[in-house]
Amino acid sequence: LMVSMAIYLRFHHARHAPEVAYAANHQVTLWSSAAEVREPVAIVSYGDRLDILTRLQDRVRVRTIGGITGWTTEANLLSAEFWQKAQELEKATAALPVEARGHTGVLTNMRLGPGRQSPRIHQLSKAVPVELFERQAVEAPRSSAASEQGGTDGEPAPAKKEERWLVRAHLP
Repeated sequence: LMVSMAIYLRFHHARHAPEVAYAANHQVTLWSSAAEVREPVAIVSYGDRLDILTRLQDRVRVRTIGGITGWTTEANLLSAEFWQKAQELEKATAALPVEARGHTGVLTNMRLGPGRQSPRIHQLSKAVPVELFERQAVEAPRSSAASEQGGTDGEPAPAKKEERWLVRAHLP
C-alpha cells in the first residue's frame, strides 16, 4: 500500500489551467519548433486566444482554440490582463462621439495610454482607417543631450509636448 501511494504521489500532478495569451500582431506565425530550422504550422490573427504550454527563454509554445500547437516569440503575445485592459478601453470609446476620421500615414503604434512609454497594443500599417475621439498633450521623452542643456540662467529647458489621440482603428 505504501509503495502504491508513493508511486501515485510521484507521478500524479494536479492539472492547472494553462496561462492564456492573445496574438499581438496582425498575423502571428506558429512554428513547428523553437529551433532556427523549422516549418510554419499555422497563422493566427490579432486577438486570437492562445493557451501557453511551455516557455523556453523568449520562445513560447502555444495551443490555439482549434488544438494546433506551435512556437512563437513572447513579443508576439499579449497577456490576458493586458488584453482585458485593451477591451475595456474599446468599450469606453464606444460611448464617445467621433471628433474626426482619417487614416494612418506611416507605421503607427497603438498604445494603452498616451505617451511613448505606455505599452503597445497593436501596430498599424500605412493607410489604416481610424476614428479620432479625444486629443491629449503629453510630455515628450527627453534625449540625454536635451536634459544636459538647460535654459537661460541655468534653469532646465521647458518640457516639449507631443500630441496623442485616442483612436479606434478599422482593421481588415
